[in-house]
Amino acid sequence: MVRHCGGPRIAAVLRTASIPFESRNSTVSSFVPMLFYEGDRFFVRGTSGGAHLWKDGQSEFNALTRLRFFDIPSEFQNQVQGDTADFGLQYRIGQNVSWLESEVMSDARGNVHANLRGGATYVSEDWVVEPAIQLRWGSSDFVSRYLAVEPLTSEEADAAFILTPGVTARYHLVSDLYLLGSINYSFFDGEIRDLGAIDDPGALET
Repeated sequence: MVRHCGGPRIAAVLRTASIPFESRNSTVSSFVPMLFYEGDRFFVRGTSGGAHLWKDGQSEFNALTRLRFFDIPSEFQNQVQGDTADFGLQYRIGQNVSWLESEVMSDARGNVHANLRGGATYVSEDWVVEPAIQLRWGSSDFVSRYLAVEPLTSEEADAAFILTPGVTARYHLVSDLYLLGSINYSFFDGEIRDLGAIDDPGALET
């Protein structure tokens, strides 16, 4: 992951994701403003930010918060409430060429999940391309809330895994103007695919 040095930088993306639940709409879209800043103690990296509790040249231990998107059908958004912010701890090793990070996170209700994520960065004169893969473990409470859709059903789910490969690219247009894009696909394990609310084996995000 290439870090942005110097002052803060702003960006905006149009996010589109497929809805894995039974719904009359197959996708949901949202406009997402982002900020990038790297300081000695505090940082903001798009939809996440936090504070360095400890760091050296190749690794860091952070207190972290991140916006997590909840792609619920539009007809249920008022009942369920959609996107949420998670809080937790992150350990990261590696910087601009390859990196690996692990996290333990929770939402405000105490629904816990853990992430293991790795990736690499390839840089040319105008392009930065970053393939990555994430394995997420969701606790029973987390899966029940966000995949069995607890506010709409009484179904209880077991803990489960989600595997998400993807790639992010940045193209330098002119001066400090860049074109950003990414694509990710989440594969649900059998525990999730067997839930009554789930209509697809995975979800696409661009």
